[in-house]
Amino acid sequence: MRQIEVTVPGESVCAGTAAAFWEKPEDLPAGKASYRVLLNGELAEETSACSSVFKDLAPDTDYAVSVYCREAEDGDAPDAGAAAEGREDSTRSASLFRGLFGKKKHPAEAGAQYSTGFHTPPRAEYLSIVNFGAVGDGREKDTEAIQRAVNACRPWQVLHIPAGRWISGAVFLKSDLTLCLDEGAVLEGSPDPADYPVQEEAGGKHYAGLLNACPGAGERFSEIRIVGSGTIEGNGAALGLAELRQRAGMRGSILSIRNTDGFFLEGVTLREAPGWCIRLAGCTRTTILAVRIENLHRADGRLIGVPNNEGIDVSCCRDLRILRSRIESGDDGIAVRTGSTVVKPADITDAANTEATENIRISDCTFADGFGVTCGSGKAGIIRDVRVARCTYTDAFSIVSIKGCRGRGNKMEDITAEDCSLVNRNPAYRDCKWFRGAVNVDLFYGTADEERNLTAWQRPGADTPEVRHLTFRNLSIQTEGGRAIFLCGLPERHLTGIHLENIRAESRQGMAVENTDDLSIRALQLTVAGESEE
Repeated sequence: MRQIEVTVPGESVCAGTAAAFWEKPEDLPAGKASYRVLLNGELAEETSACSSVFKDLAPDTDYAVSVYCREAEDGDAPDAGAAAEGREDSTRSASLFRGLFGKKKHPAEAGAQYSTGFHTPPRAEYLSIVNFGAVGDGREKDTEAIQRAVNACRPWQVLHIPAGRWISGAVFLKSDLTLCLDEGAVLEGSPDPADYPVQEEAGGKHYAGLLNACPGAGERFSEIRIVGSGTIEGNGAALGLAELRQRAGMRGSILSIRNTDGFFLEGVTLREAPGWCIRLAGCTRTTILAVRIENLHRADGRLIGVPNNEGIDVSCCRDLRILRSRIESGDDGIAVRTGSTVVKPADITDAANTEATENIRISDCTFADGFGVTCGSGKAGIIRDVRVARCTYTDAFSIVSIKGCRGRGNKMEDITAEDCSLVNRNPAYRDCKWFRGAVNVDLFYGTADEERNLTAWQRPGADTPEVRHLTFRNLSIQTEGGRAIFLCGLPERHLTGIHLENIRAESRQGMAVENTDDLSIRALQLTVAGESEE
């Protein structure tokens, strides 16, 4: 076993709960890693995922987390030597715990031991929306009572939505707020667009979401947490179509979180948004963990029937983790964009980085329907350092789709998809201008076949997209729609630095490469119409 570096983001540490994250060592083969997670020197979990959640933690207490990677073959039991090594690791971790906190040593100074310390907050006070007049009978609107409770909640309190069906219009959150949806709690959005004020934003007018973090002009929020095992339903079949008919602004979301530093979402189910389910803009230090997004079907299984209903939409965000979540969407599962003007975080001094979306980690997630993870299609800006790992796609159309076109000017670089599998038997989409393959990189995105001219050079400018340094490795693909791999740059700006490694794919159309330089291929096996090509 070897110890690997682990992170416990501050936004994940709340009353009784914390979460730890790490990345698979790059030299490990696909599917060969499992991890032993120690909390204060005691075994907390053995997992093949790259994250762990700690529950029922004591308040006002120091903890230390250590993670060790086991490199044996799948199914192999550790031998006596490995078991002894694990006991040694536990002893070392306990010793390090004492070093981290007994000597007031900061975790970052632990050196090669790679353990991380955190401290839980004092015992939280319980506060319920019932104390502020909420009824929860599934008929009466509780918007005002819930808003009063939010306004009254203090940082050392946890605001609970207890079991019941609570009808609400838009509620506006604030800094230092922890909102917990208890088991059996359903927060249901009102179907009336009048309950969601239209807000003026840099990108145009938007209906407010059901739960909103919307700082005032020039301000930022911090440390907002939404946790629990309850459900938030957006009533999208009724509300989304009503907002489309009214046309006072872009449709709202279930969660609309803007210009917030430190947002944590864990455990809840989000269902039936009127538009995009979760909308994040201008945020830093965001963790989304073990959530379910059901944005294609109603609770009774019928289709919602509203278009462009993305799961998670990310714009101009930094340091974002989406882990162990299930996302069902009729459009993009997770859309990574740029181009929305936001309030610059205090630690960004470079004005150009205000429009960047960077350091994005998506791992151990399951996607159903829709287009998996997409990058681009927004306005000018930079998307960089995006990693999609150990995700599973069922009847979804693509693992990663990188989309650009003349006139938008995105720069997208250092994007990796690895250790992922896709099985698509869904006949809904074939090769078209919006979708070309399970691995899809297209700088003619949205251009019909008859309008694509792969040799007509145009002078590059600020609005010419640029895509470089992409890695796709350890992928398993079986798809009925589109190609297995589609790579297409512009004649005036080729794709550069594309690496394909250890990919096994079955598809009807195989692979297409146009306007691409510095393409590296290693261990690629394509089966096209029943014939294998290597």
